[in-house]
Amino acid sequence: MTLSLFATSYTYAQEAQRLDFEGFYQLALQKSGRMLESTAQLGISEARREMARAPAMPSVQLEAIAGPSPTFTGNAIRSDTTFDAWGAAFQSKVEVIQPLYAFGALQKLRDAARVAHEAEGGRHEREKLLLRQDVAKLYYGYQLAFDLREICRDLLEQMKKAKEQGEKMRERAAKGAPSETDLDRINMVVAELSSRFEEAQKFMDQARLGMSVETGSYGNTEELRWRRANLKRRESEFKDIEFYKNIAHTKRPEFQALRKEIEAREVLADAESARSYPLLFVGARWTYATNTASADQPSVFANDPFNSNSVVAGLGLKWSIYSADARSKSATARAEAIKTRSKNEFLLRSLDAELEKNWAELKFLRLSVDQKELVVRSARRVYMDMAGGFALGTQRAKDLLESMGALAMSQKAFLEATFEEHLAWVRLESSLGETIGATSL
Repeated sequence: MTLSLFATSYTYAQEAQRLDFEGFYQLALQKSGRMLESTAQLGISEARREMARAPAMPSVQLEAIAGPSPTFTGNAIRSDTTFDAWGAAFQSKVEVIQPLYAFGALQKLRDAARVAHEAEGGRHEREKLLLRQDVAKLYYGYQLAFDLREICRDLLEQMKKAKEQGEKMRERAAKGAPSETDLDRINMVVAELSSRFEEAQKFMDQARLGMSVETGSYGNTEELRWRRANLKRRESEFKDIEFYKNIAHTKRPEFQALRKEIEAREVLADAESARSYPLLFVGARWTYATNTASADQPSVFANDPFNSNSVVAGLGLKWSIYSADARSKSATARAEAIKTRSKNEFLLRSLDAELEKNWAELKFLRLSVDQKELVVRSARRVYMDMAGGFALGTQRAKDLLESMGALAMSQKAFLEATFEEHLAWVRLESSLGETIGATSL
C-alpha cells in the first residue's frame, strides 16, 4: 500500500511539470525578467502618481541651531560683547503651510500623473502580448523540432530495413537486387538523416533552454516538460477582418496607451504652464530663541534675535510672477505634446494596417497548410508503393529514395507551415489585445 501511494505521488509530481502553451505563458508572466521589469516600471508610475498628490498636502518644516555664544549686555540702545564669559544659544523655527487654492495647477499635476499611469498600464499590457509571442516561438518551435526528429527517426529505420533487404537480395542474387551504387545511395541518405536527427535534437535542446530562461526556471533542478510534444493544428474559428477590427479598437493595449500618452503629454504641458499660477495657502510660523549669555530685552519694540518667542498665522499668497526657467520648461512640454500627438496619430493608423497584415497572413497560411496536408497524404501513398515494390524487387533504389525524399520534404513543409500558422494566430491575437478561444496545445 505504501509503495502504491509513493508511486502515485511520484507520478503526480512528474505530471504536474508538464505544461501546455498557456501554462508556460502564465509561468513566464510571473517569473520572466522582462515582466518583472515592466511591473516595476508600473510601480514607479504609481509612485509618481502619489507624488503628484503631494503639493496639495500640508507641509511642516523645522529649523533648529545651537552653539556657544559670548556674553551680551546692555539694551536696545547700547550693548557690549564680552568674550571672557560664554553661554549657550539656541534658535528654532517651525513653519506649517496648507495649500488652499492654486487656480487649477494642482489638479492639472494630478491629472497628468493619472493619465501617464494609465498609459504605462497600456504599455505593460503590450509587454505581456510581446512575451506571449516569444513564448509561442519557443513552445511551438520545440514541437516542430520534435516532429522533425521523429520523421528522421522513422525514415532512418525504414532506410536501414531497405538496406538489409537489398543486401539479402544481392546475397541471393535475386532478380531486381540493388547494385552497389544503390546501396551506397542508401548509405548516403542514412548519414544525411542521422545528421538531420541530431540537428533537430539540438533545436529541441535550445528551445528547452530558451523556455527555462523566459520562465525564470533556468538553474532549477526540476525540468519543465511539454504536455504535448508533437505539433498539431490549432482549432479556432477564423472570421472576417471587420470582426477583428472591432475587438482591436476596444481591447488592444496600444490603442489605449497611445491615446493616453497624447492626453498625458498635453495635460503635462498645461501643468507646466500652471506652475506660474499663484498659490493661496494658510500657514503658521513659530519662532523661538534663547541665549543663556544674553539678557532678555523686555520691550516689544526691541529686536532681540537671541531671546524671542513669537507666533504668526494667517492667509498667504505665493506667486512666481516671472521665471525664465519655468517659461522654458513650459515651452518644452508644449513642443513634446505636439510631437507626441503627431507621432502617435500616425502609429494609431499603422495599428489597423498591422492588423490587416496579420489577418491576411493567417488567411494565407491556413489555406497553405490545408494544401500541404494533401501533399503529405499523396507523397505517403507513393512512398508506400515504392517501398513495397523495392522489397519485391520491382522498384529501383533510386525510385525509393526519390519517393522518400518527396515524402520527407512534404512532411517538413507541412510542419513548418503549421508552426508558422500557430505564430500567425498569436500575432493576430497581439493585434487584438486578447486571445480568441484557442484550444490548449
